[in-house]
Amino acid sequence: MSEVLDILAADPEAKLLAGGTDLIVQMREGRVSPRTLVDLSRFGELSYIKLRHDTLHVGCMTTFNQVARNPLVVRHAPALAQAARQVGSVQIRNQGTIGGNLANASPAADSIPPLIALGAKAQVVSRDGSRSLAIEDLLAGVGINTLLPGEMIAEINFSLPAPRARSAFVKLGRRKAMAIARISMAGLLVLSADGLVTEARLALGAVGATVFRALEAEAALLHKPLDRAVVAACLQAVQDTVAQKLGRRASATYKREAIRGVAEELFFQLVPELSAP
Repeated sequence: MSEVLDILAADPEAKLLAGGTDLIVQMREGRVSPRTLVDLSRFGELSYIKLRHDTLHVGCMTTFNQVARNPLVVRHAPALAQAARQVGSVQIRNQGTIGGNLANASPAADSIPPLIALGAKAQVVSRDGSRSLAIEDLLAGVGINTLLPGEMIAEINFSLPAPRARSAFVKLGRRKAMAIARISMAGLLVLSADGLVTEARLALGAVGATVFRALEAEAALLHKPLDRAVVAACLQAVQDTVAQKLGRRASATYKREAIRGVAEELFFQLVPELSAP
């Protein structure tokens, strides 16, 4: 790690090659042409999923297939496992990494909505030290992150959700295979013993310049039972949020309608009894 950070300190414009599934495409298209390229593919120290003190730690070089299949992720963060299973093709899931997906900062990135719903943080390191950033604070725009010169993402971590938590992820693409999300949504709900929502985190992807939480929709759920009326109010709030975010963009009409179907599917997963006739 010290060698990598020395290289980044010497050339702040250097690019890190993690899975390369985004960067190589950008280089071929001439969008980026780094003078220095640092290949992390054999850096095994950065590929891990560990549980320590009720916090799940995921190394930046962990591939999507590793995330999708890991029992800890499947058990405690099903939304993240679902998202990892829907990334591109098998080849891309074998090569692409969670750290690279996050650093690339695409609003359509599959891993980012569930990470935000889970309250995840990125551990960012440089030769001068380290700092922890909420995933939301790492995103600055389409393809733009807030990493400072010489910094890299070393790890993503999040506290285990509460025992009564449930999470899910849904995305809508142009086709079934290898689809980039046209719209996506992740949710995490925590219920009390009497069935009231004590915590709600809903994250929307491919709607704005960055993935963001639908705060008004979350508020529509808090301290209420998950019945059809409450969920209907939440769905309306999601639609209103998308309409406000998109404004007069060309995709606005389609996405205002599409998000309702995506959100309904999310709630059918979170609350299966709602899908019963």
